Amino acid sequence: MQRRLLRGGAVPPYLLVVVAVLLLGLATPAGALGPGMAATPAKQTRPVPSALTELPARIQQAVRVIRSDRYCSKVWCTVVQSWQRDSSGAWQRVRTTDGTFAVRGQIGYNGFAPQGEKRQGDGHTPNGVYDIVTAFSTDDANPGTAMPWRQRKPTSSVTGYAGELYNTWIEEAGRTDGDRPAMRYGFWIDYNHGRLEPGVGPAPVQGRGSGIFLHTIVPGHPFEPTLGCVAVRPAKAWWLLRWLDPAANPRVLLNR
Repeated sequence: MQRRLLRGGAVPPYLLVVVAVLLLGLATPAGALGPGMAATPAKQTRPVPSALTELPARIQQAVRVIRSDRYCSKVWCTVVQSWQRDSSGAWQRVRTTDGTFAVRGQIGYNGFAPQGEKRQGDGHTPNGVYDIVTAFSTDDANPGTAMPWRQRKPTSSVTGYAGELYNTWIEEAGRTDGDRPAMRYGFWIDYNHGRLEPGVGPAPVQGRGSGIFLHTIVPGHPFEPTLGCVAVRPAKAWWLLRWLDPAANPRVLLNR
């Protein structure tokens, strides 16, 4: 049944609602559609950091963590950026779930370590460019990441024990905190030759630091420093897991 226009040629209210919805959709920032949906790199208007331009062409994605006073002035206050090459090979920043280019992050309470000087228990976060060992979450099933993934169980641990188990993922009998809230989502940064199995792969250097993750913030303590890892809000960690693509050979840039 056809509807007639209101007197005087006024537009019916329902048509105004439709137009408003369409305009809102056109104004939605690229990459702000939420986890699991395609993120569109935004054209870069600032100089691209040299740490990115020096990476080999086969590396198509990067998570960059840098010191920043944007949210606080402590040495452990950082921002976490997502970068991706466009079809021409140029690096572009990627908007996250809320349309921003950078999210708040926390690192070790003593800030970034000078290159090569990270030590076990020193409260520093490593400095450098690293691969990712594996993504993880406390879910019973993969939460939607294309990256290699492991479940964090109550018994899960990446140990600081001296010897063969140093910087190695194990399931430790008697441990009950492996699935603590800070491990809700994240990935293991391949600092100091992280091992998924005892004795398999290059040997970690004893005492140089172990278990460096990007993980979720601790509930009730959202903006406090870590012991050496990188911490972000759970929604941001989830977005990163679903954005990262193993075919893009992603790297993590710490203080670069």
